[in-house]
Amino acid sequence: MATFDSPGSTTGEITLLGTGGGYGESAVVHLGNNRWLIIDSCINPITRRALPLEYLQKIGVSMSDVCLIICTHWHDDHILGIAAVLEACVNSKFAFARANDLRKFLQFVQLDYSKLKTNQSNSSTVEFGRCMDILLARKVQPIWAGQDRVLYREQLGEGISSEVISLSPSDATIATFDAEVSSLITEFGPPNKKIVVRSPNAKSVVTFIKLGNHRALLGADLEVGSAADEGWNNILNACATIDQRASLFKIPHHGSENGYHPEVWKRLLVEDPVAKLTPWNLHDKLPQAAMLEVFKKHSKQVYMTSPIVGAGKPKKRRKNVEKLLRELGGRLHEVKFTEGTIRSRIAMDDKAAQWEVVAFPAAIQV
Repeated sequence: MATFDSPGSTTGEITLLGTGGGYGESAVVHLGNNRWLIIDSCINPITRRALPLEYLQKIGVSMSDVCLIICTHWHDDHILGIAAVLEACVNSKFAFARANDLRKFLQFVQLDYSKLKTNQSNSSTVEFGRCMDILLARKVQPIWAGQDRVLYREQLGEGISSEVISLSPSDATIATFDAEVSSLITEFGPPNKKIVVRSPNAKSVVTFIKLGNHRALLGADLEVGSAADEGWNNILNACATIDQRASLFKIPHHGSENGYHPEVWKRLLVEDPVAKLTPWNLHDKLPQAAMLEVFKKHSKQVYMTSPIVGAGKPKKRRKNVEKLLRELGGRLHEVKFTEGTIRSRIAMDDKAAQWEVVAFPAAIQV
């Protein structure tokens, strides 16, 4: 039976973490020689701690061994707890999609941060503002992620290295983002107006990870896009740093149809790759059954961090229990959180090695 233990120095690991409630995603990556990467963050609603920190602590990894944190995009289900992650990982660099005009971007963050007094501010903006405060106190500059940008590289031994490369957002997407930020500042309005970011998924940071002889493609929430120079279209058309097909794929955007491009499976992935995703269990459920069938045609190794929860009615409870709770000023509600962990490990120095995948409850193989 598989246990929560730490990998060897030449064992690569890519572990996808998700909440059974369907709201949160993070990935933890062992780059070799006890060097770790954290991509995004989500919160354990019971302990209120960031899941990537809990996972690393569970397998006995020191937070000082985390060398890089990537924030793929500005959505709550990918960013909650990331400030706590950055604060705990004192030796880590911090990467996110750069903005052409940083002054405008930081002004935008500060404006929204000021809305806390009205309780109207986006929690993701608060998280990002705290990250900026931490970096400022450490006198450390963030790393800008973009097309074909090397975020990390280390030689592990003779002929063996690890590398983390961002494939997106494209230059065209970044230019659009700069225009959006300028517009948001101009149209910011009164303190009780909640900000709207038009297309954060289009700005997602897709990472291409080299682990010795093996490759992984982590899709964040990137959508296909309507233009040739944006989204997955741009990665297929213009990225020059993909040196071989990936054998592990983090399916983008919870398996949504707008994140699916058949050419990604044909040109960027090996046949029958390990494919994993986090479902979206709020409101419109993702992935839809039809998309799961599509993924299963591409691979026999499709995993989810938890099942798709139905929208059924709450369970009936004994009236005397509910009456007592009301008298005591409390209420009874269902706990929807069940942590799902999909761990994948591979020998970085063995070209013939295959991923060893373990799905810890409540993760499942489709």
